[in-house]
Amino acid sequence: MAVVTLSRSLGSLGTQMAEILQQRMDLPRLDKSSLEGIFSDYGEALENLERYDEKRPSFWDNFSSQKDRYLHFLKTAIFEFAGTGNALILGRGGQIILAGIPGVIKVQVTAPITVRRDRLMKRYGVEENQAMAMLRQSDRERSGFHRFFFNVDWDSPDLHDLVINTREVEAETAVAMIGSLVDSPPFREQAQRQQELIRDLSLGHRAATAILYHAHIPIQFLEAEARNGRVSLRGSTVIRADIDRATRAAAEVKGVQQVDNHIQFVPMTFSMG
Repeated sequence: MAVVTLSRSLGSLGTQMAEILQQRMDLPRLDKSSLEGIFSDYGEALENLERYDEKRPSFWDNFSSQKDRYLHFLKTAIFEFAGTGNALILGRGGQIILAGIPGVIKVQVTAPITVRRDRLMKRYGVEENQAMAMLRQSDRERSGFHRFFFNVDWDSPDLHDLVINTREVEAETAVAMIGSLVDSPPFREQAQRQQELIRDLSLGHRAATAILYHAHIPIQFLEAEARNGRVSLRGSTVIRADIDRATRAAAEVKGVQQVDNHIQFVPMTFSMG
């Protein structure tokens, strides 16, 4: 049992490592293919997934509510996936979304760009300039994705527990390194606390989903924090009745035992100057 996030750059052997990890440790993998199925189960349009998934959004996406919807359901999927206690989350900011959760092993796989270039040339039979263009585009997209949604530097080692440079390290050896970390006492001993925190995160997130996307209650700056079945709501609204509506929506979520509503009524005011 383990929860591992794995971020990788194109040509770093990260995807091959994910395949080996999945087989060796029997870890269900969250990647684009499985995410498509999950989004469909949520009733979410796959156009949003295709538009934002590990891609650098455009300037105009700053003004689109669809980016918030994509990020919300991405977090929902990651919390539910990690909540099983056995998961491999491939990219998609998993190391940031699960930051601070004990026992989650966050791995970054990288390699010098010349090594990555040579691997792409060999794998796809392309010329050097084509391989370099592929690498630059991939790096630009992933860097832009992380900057846009999480305001972090994608390649920062501070986001990870283990950084593996595969210039000289083969995929099998790298997987063995991750396996050793998974089996180490400091991570094993935190498994119970890990699952408690993830369950709380998942429950709070599902309460927010019920309010914002199922009941369509327009609470501004909504925060839904859960602890042992008790959900605390914070935010603001210009419609007083929406406070009670939010309480009812959250209370109907499976696993919610009590709702503490701290949403503030902020009446809309107008000034003539």
